Amino acid sequence: MRLPILLLAHIATAHRRDLDLTAITGAGSNASSIAATALQNFTAVVQTHGSDRGVLSQAGLGIPGKLQRLALTLAVLGGPLRAVEAKNMPIAFAADVFERANRKRRLELAPVDDLPLLRLAAILSNIAYEVSMQGLDEALRSVAGLTHTQLIKFEPQVPGSSMPQWFLLRGTALGQESLFLVFRGTESKTDILRDLICVPKEHTANGNDTMFHTGFLTGVKDNEALMAALEKEPTSGRPLYIFGHSLGGALAHVMAYGWLLPRGGQHHGPVTVCGVGAPCVLHASSAASAAGQRGARVVNIVNDCDWVPRILGSRMELTRTLLSGSDWSDTMLRSLEQYRHADSTEIFYIRDGGVYSLPKRQRASILHLQDALLAGPAALDSHSVKEYMQVLDDEPPKKRARRSELDQHD
Repeated sequence: MRLPILLLAHIATAHRRDLDLTAITGAGSNASSIAATALQNFTAVVQTHGSDRGVLSQAGLGIPGKLQRLALTLAVLGGPLRAVEAKNMPIAFAADVFERANRKRRLELAPVDDLPLLRLAAILSNIAYEVSMQGLDEALRSVAGLTHTQLIKFEPQVPGSSMPQWFLLRGTALGQESLFLVFRGTESKTDILRDLICVPKEHTANGNDTMFHTGFLTGVKDNEALMAALEKEPTSGRPLYIFGHSLGGALAHVMAYGWLLPRGGQHHGPVTVCGVGAPCVLHASSAASAAGQRGARVVNIVNDCDWVPRILGSRMELTRTLLSGSDWSDTMLRSLEQYRHADSTEIFYIRDGGVYSLPKRQRASILHLQDALLAGPAALDSHSVKEYMQVLDDEPPKKRARRSELDQHD
């Protein structure tokens, strides 16, 4: 399932706290009950592998009436903000929307040399959704520009498993033989749980105490099969690329910022991490100081109306108003609002069929949740990995030159 689920966490976290999910968070975790409640609320999600979007059914979600209607409206239609826009949008709000639009038009096109990396990240992240070894092999053989492939390890998410799905590949691409570690995005109930375990957890990275999203951190830190495979397969100076879409991109970012790569003497090649529509993984001030292990280059690609990279770290005033009166809810929402993309993460922004570089100083204004909500149903498609692939594949030189000319004219 590739439905942007993180928005619903803001709604779900206000409810019962009496369940325990030790499979993902460990005994005594103060986050496990939140995830358990969220899972109960969203078991009606319909999984449609290959369609690139999930659908919420009308079956009882277990959320009180007003909150259920709000969650469905925000998640599927863009909800109250669309009505406000049509009728009584405050002048200040409208001015803010137009200012963000102007800033988007002034962004510079991404360097053309970076496009092959972004394309490959999207393609392999899409392949990570394959459910069988045969399907994975066939898909890998069809990738243009990827040759001499050898699948080292495929770790499917079998029933009863709490760990994410991933594969480790050796192949020649981007000009040299490399290793590729690729994580799958959200596709199962267990993955949804991992998304929703968003209480921050402290982890020591490079000698510094760093706060991470608990679900994302434990998805790699506690993954024994993953760590064993990486220890067994030395990079020996070969580049290591770590990719993933959505949840998979978050796991990829945690690998670098959590310093969870093997530290043995045979692991010394350059590391590049690329998330495709990945949410924030770092909490509060940790985002400012986080540095990638082995000097890793960390990248995230964000579609114009994709709300998954925006939801953690965004202001949720409407939700806060509806949940007013609960001190616990207000504390939780304030915590969710403090998530950040790491300062050192390079962000490439997709707009109107083009790929642009997004400077750090403009992230807060351009990566704004309101833009995704105002897009309505289109926001669901914007998170699709195939939507990312389509744009990244459609950057021929002539079209790119024409877009550059139009941007300069604007």
